[in-house]
Amino acid sequence: MSGFANLIPLFIFGLLVYFFFRWVARDIQNPKSK
Repeated sequence: MSGFANLIPLFIFGLLVYFFFRWVARDIQNPKSK
């Protein structure tokens, strides 16, 4: 159970990093032209 409890924060952190890099990549592909 302790191993599973250690995996949850790691999984959430991985998701945050994944969405952050997806957002950055989209921001690079679309220069701010607003």
